[in-house]
Amino acid sequence: MVGLDSELKELQDWLFSGDPKRDVMSVVGMAGIGKTTFVKQVYYNSRLVENHFKHRLFLPIGPHYQLKDTLLLALDRLGVHENLNKNPLSNYIYKSLLGTKYLVVLDDVWNTRVWDQLRHVFPDNRNGSRIILTTQLLSLTRPIGGKTIQIPLLDEDQSWKLLREIVFTRRESCSKELEKIGRKIAKKCEGLPLAIIEVGKLLRKIHKTVEKWKTVAENEDPLTITIDDDTPLSKALLLSYDMLPQYLKVCFLYMGVFPKSYEIPRSKLIDLWASEGFLDPQNKGKKRSLEETGDECLNELISRSVVLNTKLSSVDTKRTKTCRLHFTFRNICVSEAQSKKFFPIIKKYNESSFPEDVIKKQRRLCFQNNVVLGIEQVRTWMEESLPGARSLLCFGPKQQYPVDLYLGFKLLKVLDALAIRFYEFPHRVLKLLHLRYLAITYDGDELPSSISCLWKLEVLNVHRHHNIKSSNLPPVFICLSRSGSCMN
Repeated sequence: MVGLDSELKELQDWLFSGDPKRDVMSVVGMAGIGKTTFVKQVYYNSRLVENHFKHRLFLPIGPHYQLKDTLLLALDRLGVHENLNKNPLSNYIYKSLLGTKYLVVLDDVWNTRVWDQLRHVFPDNRNGSRIILTTQLLSLTRPIGGKTIQIPLLDEDQSWKLLREIVFTRRESCSKELEKIGRKIAKKCEGLPLAIIEVGKLLRKIHKTVEKWKTVAENEDPLTITIDDDTPLSKALLLSYDMLPQYLKVCFLYMGVFPKSYEIPRSKLIDLWASEGFLDPQNKGKKRSLEETGDECLNELISRSVVLNTKLSSVDTKRTKTCRLHFTFRNICVSEAQSKKFFPIIKKYNESSFPEDVIKKQRRLCFQNNVVLGIEQVRTWMEESLPGARSLLCFGPKQQYPVDLYLGFKLLKVLDALAIRFYEFPHRVLKLLHLRYLAITYDGDELPSSISCLWKLEVLNVHRHHNIKSSNLPPVFICLSRSGSCMN
């Protein structure tokens, strides 16, 4: 197993520690990171473990857990095949384990009900028995208690080592030229072992030449993952998505509008969620502000291992400052969003990029190449085909020169054009009376007082090259800076 030496040692030390109480260890991490493989490395490959515990039970749980099936499997592995109709199944397991030292693995746990139903099945014999759970849900560890190991993503050297082991046999050598390209490919896997394994399988099928490997390395992503794939990685990722409650699914999918590897500021993400109408402060019967609701949604997505926490606040060290999607989950977001007509991502202009029958039904547009916005055909298409657009997001690389952005969407609620430079305030914006979120970059020193006509505006985010003169701010701007967002 590549990497995780310190985590393996921690698990082994815990298994063999002298603490007599029945103890629990939760192994947590995102889909495809190798939680089950990590635990099996100790469970199956250590003679010490086999000799240390009289009974060992490896019990797959999964999202469709049924108590009776799990109990019957445990009894079968304990060799209990007598008449099981006289007493509850749990009694037979309890009696079989009573007075013995045992190791139980509950693999792939998705809710606390599993632990609530099984915890009393395993007796505390005060002899050092151990229970290991694997899960994607960090939030499960608090009610379960015990210790926790969070499986980290591999670093660049570990990623290349794993990729090399998959692609090359022990008898094969790897040239320096191929290693240089291979490291680049491995880096693009962003440390996820199952992604590296899938890429390794692809590389094994092609000739090991510099030209072939360069073609793979030049792709934005080392793998193209969609919701319709039948690979182990795609199935694992899609399960993580499917297990999200509905109110989190829409927030998660929306994160796909951001470019690959984009570190998303918490405040920006929550402002966008709120402006799009995704947040319900009354959800779960609590009365909270939109920001508190957004914080809770983001924390839950991070806790469920579908969003990566990249930086914590320096003021509140428990609060996320920036986050991002792993490229694998971003692929799932984009694929699912396009399937559900949630948003298209536009990077180039050609007929296949703008299928009229699909685009006409869109309410959100996301451009990740702002140059496209300056093409006359695109402008005409936006004017004629998208009268009902509600959101326009321009997340391409920042433009040094202005782009003639079409702003004729009368129903627009969200406009994020920070990456587009205006020489002066775009007065066309003032006709967008439904705007809730406005983010722009322009060179002027003043905001027009007529911005007060945007009475639905909740978030105003202004970037500029010159410092804004506070004496020239209209009163509505002062109000927004208190209740919404304002950035210079």
